[in-house]
Amino acid sequence: MSTEADSHSQVVTGVGGTVAATVTTIGAITLPANGPWKIFGIWGYVVQGTVIAAQATMGHIQMVSVSGDVTPNPAPSAWPLAATASFLGAATGRPQVPVTINPCTLEASGKAIVNMNYVNDCAVTTGSDVALGVLYGKTVPTRVSPAFSDFVTAGFNTAGANAVGVITLAEKAKRIVAIGCDVIQNLVSTTGEEILPYWTITSDDIDFPPSQWPCNSAASEGLVTNHGYNNPIVPSMIPVNIPVVGGARLNISVTLLAGTTNNVQGTAYIMYE
Repeated sequence: MSTEADSHSQVVTGVGGTVAATVTTIGAITLPANGPWKIFGIWGYVVQGTVIAAQATMGHIQMVSVSGDVTPNPAPSAWPLAATASFLGAATGRPQVPVTINPCTLEASGKAIVNMNYVNDCAVTTGSDVALGVLYGKTVPTRVSPAFSDFVTAGFNTAGANAVGVITLAEKAKRIVAIGCDVIQNLVSTTGEEILPYWTITSDDIDFPPSQWPCNSAASEGLVTNHGYNNPIVPSMIPVNIPVVGGARLNISVTLLAGTTNNVQGTAYIMYE
């Protein structure tokens, strides 16, 4: 016996422009065929792959309906992103950038196509690294107080998908109501290395895909070896509505867009009733 997830997420990644107000298409997201779908979140984070003094990273998301089957056609469509202020000097910390999840109310048909654009509000010498995505499902999830919470954690440093672990749900499990994942630098932080992650859930017992979820934060690179992070990021759980079967095994992995010299630590949480 298996079940099908009701809540999904998809992501596109790429590099933004350099001239202020440049609209860069980071990628196109095609929703699955078995619509209609309710898009309830537009999310993203932007990090500095090359940090330069006196240059801020600030921009916003523009979601454009390519196929014309998103209602209402999202225009105007300027959704905020967390910004990173400029600095002055030969060294800087390693800014940790929280994910921005913008609640929204849109309806899309099966196979609807949306372009996810990044608009950089400030000029930069080198384009910023960007991850943008949408949350959607058959229903819009609401926040529910869970009965159970479990986690897996692991260190890794390889670009691409990295296995974090397997969570086995309790036999009494009925529905996943919230999920979240933190990826932070562990061991020695290395100059010139950003962290731009997303995470996925797969299972032989539950049909999760598309399942590319935002982590709670990303991190820009830092200059010189002696640098640190900004203040800690508070864990933020994403409400979902995913029916499950008791005892289901969930495979958790984290994808890094670029590898790191030393391990980052990924910790994913699954809350359910």
